[in-house]
Amino acid sequence: MSLDYIICLQSQSGERDWSSTLGMIGQFFLLIIVFGVILFLAYFSTKWIASARMGARNNSVLKLISSMPVGSGNSIQLIKVGEKYFLIGVSKENVTYITEVDNDDIPSDNIEKPKFSFEKYFRECYNKFKTNDEKESGKKDKK
Repeated sequence: MSLDYIICLQSQSGERDWSSTLGMIGQFFLLIIVFGVILFLAYFSTKWIASARMGARNNSVLKLISSMPVGSGNSIQLIKVGEKYFLIGVSKENVTYITEVDNDDIPSDNIEKPKFSFEKYFRECYNKFKTNDEKESGKKDKK
């Protein structure tokens, strides 16, 4: 009997080749890790692009205050340029100036709402945690 014939009989007899099974399991986990890395990179690159665009938008003199859709692909927008407000019509083909709006005609709740600052919130929580931790360590020292 030749060696090839014995190997063929072993593979036909239903015995498993554990090295190939372990190799397939390793490839599966490697695939999961690569997929996770791709998702991670996609998530953070999207966040980076969005923050770059928002940074450019927030530093601009031109600000979009409100927008209302009035049809398919058409909207009316209230924008602020410097200290003046303008109402414009926006469609797929063009932008149309409608009128200038007086500051008195705009409700005060629509004018530059204060933005939530995560940094400020985080610092407040950190400072509370820090002072509580210092109080507890002071009590331990007194005992």
